[in-house]
Amino acid sequence: MTDIKSIIDNNSEAIRNAVSEKLSHLTSGTEDYITAWKVLQDEAAEVVVDILKTFTS
Repeated sequence: MTDIKSIIDNNSEAIRNAVSEKLSHLTSGTEDYITAWKVLQDEAAEVVVDILKTFTS
C-alpha cells in the first residue's frame, strides 16, 4: 500500500490535471447535478486507476 501512496503523492499534480480535464468535459451543460456527480465520481476513479496502472506497470 505504501507504494501506491508514494505514487499518488509523487504524481498528485498529474492526477489532478488528468481528472480535472476529464471532468470538465462531462459537466458542460449538465442540469441534473446528482446524476452528474455520480458520473464524475465514476470517471474520476477510472482516470486515477489508469494513472496508477501506468506507474505500476
